[in-house]
Amino acid sequence: MKKEEYSLVYKAIHGDSHAYGELIHQYNPYFYKIAFLYVKNEDAAVEIVQDSVYQGYLKIKTLRNPELFSTWMTRIIMNKAVRYITVSYTHLTLPT
Repeated sequence: MKKEEYSLVYKAIHGDSHAYGELIHQYNPYFYKIAFLYVKNEDAAVEIVQDSVYQGYLKIKTLRNPELFSTWMTRIIMNKAVRYITVSYTHLTLPT
């Protein structure tokens, strides 16, 4: 992790929303790719990333190691994508 990125994460953890926005801007293409790999749907991937970014913003203070920001966010995205898939499959109706 670059020193500048570490600084942004540190600032975000301590309440700087602009720093968090910069981090999201840097990682957004990567986050989208992760979500899309799971759900195979552009709209769903965008929604998952948006929800994950919001959840990350609310929970950033729980991140203990700033160096693991991208891993932490990736895990949030993966969990939301799996949840999306699970909910989607449970809504499918099987012919009787």
